[in-house]
This record gives sequence, C-alpha cells and structure tokens, in this order.
Amino acid sequence: MTEHFPFGLLFETEALELITQVRRAKPGALIVSSVRDVIESERGSSRDVHICTLLDQYFDLVMVHGDERVVALRASFPLIDQIAVPLVYTGYVVAPPVPARPHDGPPLLVGAIGGGRVGQELLSALAAAHHKLVPYWPHEMLLFRGAFDQNTGFSFAEGDMLRVHTFDRVEYRKVLTEAAGVICLGGYNSVLESLSMSLPTLVYKRTFLGGNREQALRVELFAASGLVRSFEEVDLVADRLAPVLHEHFSTGHVTTTGIDFHGADNACHILLTACVSRQPSK
Repeated sequence: MTEHFPFGLLFETEALELITQVRRAKPGALIVSSVRDVIESERGSSRDVHICTLLDQYFDLVMVHGDERVVALRASFPLIDQIAVPLVYTGYVVAPPVPARPHDGPPLLVGAIGGGRVGQELLSALAAAHHKLVPYWPHEMLLFRGAFDQNTGFSFAEGDMLRVHTFDRVEYRKVLTEAAGVICLGGYNSVLESLSMSLPTLVYKRTFLGGNREQALRVELFAASGLVRSFEEVDLVADRLAPVLHEHFSTGHVTTTGIDFHGADNACHILLTACVSRQPSK
C-alpha cells in the first residue's frame, strides 16, 4: 500500500521499483493506492494523465479516505473517470468520538493549529478576539500551541478566561468532549476530528507557501456542504474576528448525521475482502 502516491509523485522512481520487485516476488500481491479526500490536481494536465496511467499500470485498487456524499474525489481530481482500476471510498478515518460531557462554566471554545509548524498567527488573532468579545459574550477559550511550536517567539497573556496549552493529543480529545466549538486550520485530522464529535467548526483558510491548496480546497468543499464556516487572513484582526466567533458559536449546532466516520474499520474490511478474492480457489 502506498500513501498518496501516485497522486503525489515524490520518490516516483523508488516507489515504482519497489512495486515492481513486489510483483516479481509475489505476482498475486494486492497493490493499493491510499489517498485522502482532497488532493492537489492540475486539472487535466499531462501530469494528471500520467497519474492515471501509473494507477492502471501498477495498482489494483484505489482507496479514498473520505465520503463521496460530502466530497467526491472528482472535485479535486477531474480525470477520475480515466482511472480504470476500482476506486472505493472508505469513509473518514478518525478516532472513535468520545461522548460529550457538560462543561462547568460558560461556553468553551478551543483553538488549535495541529502540529504547529505554521499557523501561529491564528492563535494570536484568537487571543485578541477573545479579549474583545468576552465582556459582551462570556466564554472561555483554550488555545493549543502546536506540538512543534516551541521556539517561535509567540507568547500569550493568560487570564480573563483564556488558557494556553502545548498540544497533547490525549488532553485535546478530552477537552473536545466539553467544547462548544473549535477553530482550526483546514487539515484532514483537525477538521474531521471536530466534525466527528458534531462540534461547530470554524476553519482558517490559510495561504501556504508554494501554492499548496489542499487545505483551501477541503475548506471550500466542506463549507459548500454547510459543515464548516471559513475565514481568511484579512479576518485576523479582533474587530473582524470577534463578531465571526460570536455569530458562529453562540447558536452552536452542526449536523453531521449520515457522514461516514468509520474509515479505519471500512478500510480493513475492503482490504480483507480484496485479498480473499485474489486467493486461488481450492
């Protein structure tokens, strides 16, 4: 199984050589391309044609870790009909949601930037918006610095119902059980973990260096489905962001009924079924 390849062509030579050696050693091996819900496509370019050719030549199956009813792969890869090998959606791969718990106090908003290599400007903007908003709409805010955000120079004055923690996954998931809403970047894990717990989610559509639009595409597609609301860099000032926070979270509800969040279990079933079907009959 490959992760993202050949939709991303990094280490193409090495990956193809490995697949070729596997085929020689075990001709009946199942070769699977595993890809997230949104990819960066050049929208019908020769590169996309090449990706389709590699899939048909080297792979037996494509597993898309998403729900076609929410975001279809063709939305970010329009040449999907040129892929001849079977393509299946597994549903979203997220940890099983933890049951919600009542929060002792005013509504709790959680801001996070995942790993934290980028996005510190979001935390700074949330802190400023919180201080502006809290006198008019009492709420608590807990900001999670990224796991890799140790020496960026960003600092936050705690107090006035604002707390700042370094990201810890166990603590983060525990906090989500009491949260009234989440503000995050548009990464797969950040968005899906929040939605899997039916939390109102506000997503910062950040511009990334190098023109990488995976997160922007995901945010646009999820927003079009009504699952999240987004804001952009121009909104990272307290006077603009505070009203957005109040409007989105004071009513507090999101409907995720019908979305498949069982991607891990479904993927296991798909792989086992495919492997059994390739075994020679006795």
